[in-house]
Amino acid sequence: MPETLKRQASNSVRRAAAEMLVEEAGQLERSGLVSAAEVMLRAAVRSDDSPAFQLRLGHFLTRTEQYAEAAALYESLWQTAHESADAHLMEVAVGNLAVVKRSQKDSQAAAQLQARSAALAFEQHPVDRPLSFENDAADLTNRALDAMGSGDYDLAENLLLRSLTLERQTGSRVGEAADYGNLGVLAGLRGDLNVGMRFLARAYSVHREIADEQGAGSDMLNLAEFVLKLGRLSLTARCLLRAVRHFKRCGAEKSAQEALSRFEEVRRVMNVLDRDPLLN
Repeated sequence: MPETLKRQASNSVRRAAAEMLVEEAGQLERSGLVSAAEVMLRAAVRSDDSPAFQLRLGHFLTRTEQYAEAAALYESLWQTAHESADAHLMEVAVGNLAVVKRSQKDSQAAAQLQARSAALAFEQHPVDRPLSFENDAADLTNRALDAMGSGDYDLAENLLLRSLTLERQTGSRVGEAADYGNLGVLAGLRGDLNVGMRFLARAYSVHREIADEQGAGSDMLNLAEFVLKLGRLSLTARCLLRAVRHFKRCGAEKSAQEALSRFEEVRRVMNVLDRDPLLN
């Protein structure tokens, strides 16, 4: 067999093995076996370190809040894309790096990277070949989050509502749930807690429906903050305990610890109120 054919056959075998490992990782993660899923994903990348499998690992690292490693992976892919003049991979790597920076509360870096990703996307898709709805919606949502971070709530609302319309048109329940949750947070920032709670309840329902544990945990964490402002301590505690359970199921340990710490604070306040008759 010629050497070229041998290499092609070997590459096909490695890719098939990596695909099987990724599929197994997905099944394990859905079953709550997050550590085992990570082992499988890392094995997939060792089998085939092409960008497609590295991106799958990067998404997992972001979901499980391993932000430093996720950022390093996307930066490496960005460099690879730059060296190979792969504009699409550069756009994807930069966009995902923006997500990580946003999760790390580095709003300035996230906004700059998001703008860079959008510019790369525009260069690849002239006016007569617009981006897909999915990519449009994701960009709108990310820009909305950056607008929220900078205090431009009107722009954020406009972008989120446009994104929600696109998500509904394409039937993307994942995107729809994220937009509902973000609209809830935005309403809370504006002081409209009742509207915010309705949006968060809708987001939580969809996140439960699609088995998105991290999304559901975030909804409960945000809802707890709203009901705490209304002085409903018992309901706040229940929301926080639900958030802890959701985060633990998906391996988001930092968020689980944050929710647990808030729960313990609320419980201490409740204990003080129960013991002091002058406060009842």
